[in-house]
Amino acid sequence: MESSEEAKGPGFSHCIDSLASEYGWTLEQIFDLTSDQMALMLIAGDKRRRELFIAEAGRMRLAVASVMSKEGARAFEGFIRKIKESGETVEKVTSKESLGKLGMEVK
Repeated sequence: MESSEEAKGPGFSHCIDSLASEYGWTLEQIFDLTSDQMALMLIAGDKRRRELFIAEAGRMRLAVASVMSKEGARAFEGFIRKIKESGETVEKVTSKESLGKLGMEVK
């Protein structure tokens, strides 16, 4: 015989765990959500994590490119110097356009 948790499906406990760890919510707060609200919150969290992953992958790509060639190393050093001099923060998602504004050419 299945437990009540297994009857609801393995995804239900994963959803609760995801919301609790993502937002620091208690079980009572999570159970106050409608199923539609829960789904929207899970989708939003997933989207944000993907955007952070893409940004991190972009930073890693720049770092690898910088050590692979002298030109890349100079461009990366110039990129960091411009960030430090500008006092501005870098956009969360690194795009070709935002890097271009800082003098980096991405091919």
